[in-house]
Amino acid sequence: MEPSDVKQKWPNEYAIAEGMISDGESVITAIRKMRENSDIDLIDSKRIIVALQSNVSLEEHQENIIPALKQAFEEIDGDNG
Repeated sequence: MEPSDVKQKWPNEYAIAEGMISDGESVITAIRKMRENSDIDLIDSKRIIVALQSNVSLEEHQENIIPALKQAFEEIDGDNG
């Protein structure tokens, strides 16, 4: 789901997260607040946060994390080797 679709599908939750994060609240607090105020699940809450902060889809965000995690694990293995 594209970031623009996220904002359109969950406008209230998006506004909650946007306001809280701009006020300096943590992502976890914003997710908790979104979930308290609607029946949104954890995955969709994360989808909103990623769209808000990165302007990419959750799927693209996750794909981008994999190479970074592999590199981090290789560095850890190198340090312990």
